[in-house]
Amino acid sequence: MRIIDGWKPVYITLTAVVLIIGALAPLGHDVVKPMTKDGGILQIATSVLLCFTVLLALLRVITQEQPVLQWVEAACILSIYAMREMDFHRIFTAEHVTRLGFYTGPFPLWEKLIGGTIVLLFIVITLHFLIANVPLLIQGLKKGLPRAWYFIVWAFLLVGAQLIDKPHIFKVAMKSLIEETMELGAAMMVVFILLSFPRNVRRSLRQPIH
Repeated sequence: MRIIDGWKPVYITLTAVVLIIGALAPLGHDVVKPMTKDGGILQIATSVLLCFTVLLALLRVITQEQPVLQWVEAACILSIYAMREMDFHRIFTAEHVTRLGFYTGPFPLWEKLIGGTIVLLFIVITLHFLIANVPLLIQGLKKGLPRAWYFIVWAFLLVGAQLIDKPHIFKVAMKSLIEETMELGAAMMVVFILLSFPRNVRRSLRQPIH
């Protein structure tokens, strides 16, 4: 029986998130803090999983799996996703390239040009990718395909982690642990999403449910 099948990826991911939080939270702030900081074990694990997804997408490109353009775009989006998690922007600037303060602040012009180019390319690629695939996702959701719901679970974990990181929205104990673990769970879902894709995504989403 396949592991990447049905609702198993959702159960595995959500169970892992709950178990990690449940196992680490009782250890106390002093023990958990080094694990949740930048460069901590949770962020490293998340980065490794995201880099793995980039390799999976590139493998589809190398083998010319159709639609090749969609897999190229997926590889680009996942690469930027991974770099964001690894705080890649810190190599050339102290501020994140997605923040308005980076472009209005006292940063060198060459940094703004690099950052702006990355953001612009990401927006263009992502928009084209969404235009091509959102209708397919909606079809999958209407048909009740578990694979389509993987994207919803991924979005829930990623967006939830970002909201928890906002102090004016959530003030909870072990906030960093919950945030980093949810981001790890989101990365796990991306791995499951790529591993569960069939050879022809469009044909699969249009298949009737038996």
